Amino acid sequence: MYKIDKKDRLILEELLKDSRQSTRDMGRKLKMPSTTVYQRIKRLVGKGVIKNFSIVVDQEKLGRPTIAIVLVKRRPQGSGKIRPEHIGQELAKLPEVEEVFIVTGEYDAIAKVRGANEREVGKWVVEKLWNMPEVDRTLTFFAFYTSKESPTSVA
Repeated sequence: MYKIDKKDRLILEELLKDSRQSTRDMGRKLKMPSTTVYQRIKRLVGKGVIKNFSIVVDQEKLGRPTIAIVLVKRRPQGSGKIRPEHIGQELAKLPEVEEVFIVTGEYDAIAKVRGANEREVGKWVVEKLWNMPEVDRTLTFFAFYTSKESPTSVA
């Protein structure tokens, strides 16, 4: 684990708001020299605290406004079971799946899925998920409203 200080935390929070802003602009906002901001970002990347810089896509504008949370139970196979990591890897390959978590409890994985509407997502569950040899059963929840979808602070 890498320990971050208050300055690192402030820099990370600014990057979460907008990773395209210049180190000069960040320095001005945070009252730090831009060289300090640059060096700290470089160190955070080097230490693996910052994995990558990415974009946030407006899925509604791309015709995929519907979010479903799908719980997936893996199928027992012979005397052993399919490893949970394997089902997670298989789900992650599907373009409709945004996120996959291997979890404890009755189900083995949770997938966040996107589609044009409930009908399209339902068709995907029936035609794709139910036909995967790793999948025993699913439970699907549709999101009515999104309160928070991406990290906006560093705890």
